[in-house]
Amino acid sequence: GINSLSPDSFKFPVTHSFSASFARRIPWNQVVEASYVGTRGENLVSRSNGNVMPYGIMSTGTFNGVDLTVPINRVAVASVGDNLASFRPYNALNALTIYDFRGETTYDSMQVTLSRQTGRRLQYFVAYTFAQSEGTLGGEYSIIDPYDANRTYGVLNEDRTHVLNVSWNAFLPDGAQGSMDNAFGRGLLNGWQVSGISSMASGVPVRLSFTGDAASGAIAASYFGTADVVGPSNAGGNGLAPTYTCDPRLSGTDVGEKILDVNCISVPAFGTNGDLVPPYNIRTPTRFNHDVTLFKNFDIKGDQKIQFRIGFFNIFNQAFANPFIGNDINLTLD
Repeated sequence: GINSLSPDSFKFPVTHSFSASFARRIPWNQVVEASYVGTRGENLVSRSNGNVMPYGIMSTGTFNGVDLTVPINRVAVASVGDNLASFRPYNALNALTIYDFRGETTYDSMQVTLSRQTGRRLQYFVAYTFAQSEGTLGGEYSIIDPYDANRTYGVLNEDRTHVLNVSWNAFLPDGAQGSMDNAFGRGLLNGWQVSGISSMASGVPVRLSFTGDAASGAIAASYFGTADVVGPSNAGGNGLAPTYTCDPRLSGTDVGEKILDVNCISVPAFGTNGDLVPPYNIRTPTRFNHDVTLFKNFDIKGDQKIQFRIGFFNIFNQAFANPFIGNDINLTLD
């Protein structure tokens, strides 16, 4: 196989960004701000197969005396050496990767912040984003489906529907009361502060794919008469995408619990295919994290102070399950 630049290689990637915001001060020294932020990316680098066999070409006729109208015969032909090259426009080549500029991205978000920075006992900052990020799947080097480019466009891996961040600092009530209301008691029990940072983010989008025979180009040739239908891996030769007969999402969030009902997921009917982007918003579990710090400054001399601090990171010990690093979640459809 060879790589090539397409004739439109003179194009340049273009990104358009735009935003609009509104801010207002509300009672108790609080400020609320709402913004719309969006971007559009065009002419982004993508990959295409420049040596695509015509759709269904392997479904008719014969090949070396083998009847291609029989699906299992197509599997046998496609499984042997360079037989697939015989059905391509350039028979001497199997793969011809063209780098072109058909990639696109869109990002739309509503961003809201609420802050109170001058409170005597409590300050906080809250930031919430509701967003959607879509584009050509697989980042800037995806392979676009040569028969239906819409199959390789959808929700991107970096999409997070909801993101919430909260930071705060609170002065604890003075503890020097009664008999402890003296210089020693006030120095020891007054002036303590607690601060924290909490975050929540929607899970990572999940696109299930098959392993085993269903992931082979030979099975794609049997189903569609071509091995060039792009599968969930976006790498070609993996033409079958799962179909969904019902909503497979489960509420499992703890270790050992299921997040998908496999009974709702099936192999596509012969001659049909599933969507690369599932019809349901399938994601890994929502991620939470809470950090808390207790501290106090003790005056030493003049402007010199010594600070006592104790911090707790991920104080509730919540696991972050990741199917891409460490295989925390088993997403294998064999």
